[in-house]
Amino acid sequence: MWSRPVGNDLMASSAKVVAISNCIAGKYRDAIPESRLVTIYDGVDQARFHCPGREIMCAKPYSFVFLGNFDRYKGQIEFAMACAKVFRDGRRDFSVSFVGGEDDKAYPECVKIFADAGM
Repeated sequence: MWSRPVGNDLMASSAKVVAISNCIAGKYRDAIPESRLVTIYDGVDQARFHCPGREIMCAKPYSFVFLGNFDRYKGQIEFAMACAKVFRDGRRDFSVSFVGGEDDKAYPECVKIFADAGM
């Protein structure tokens, strides 16, 4: 939140507050009544959206974009490691972009993982 007091006021006056994980919902359980706190996961159900015959899934190179400020618990390091492994295994038809702040030690660690893989 850019302003904790304003954010808290907005949440207190909201009919529903949506958290994207149980971890985030747990952070607000004491401040928001459980009847108004809803968890909706921000993951994607691949079975619903992956359609191999669709042109959107056939274009190469693939572009992967990871959104969010760098932080160890957000998974950027694990994502970088997975991309580096795929790259080392010979799959080169993709690009990786990160959009977000670089204030955490996770950013230089990701840069090192990519550099070590030759990406």
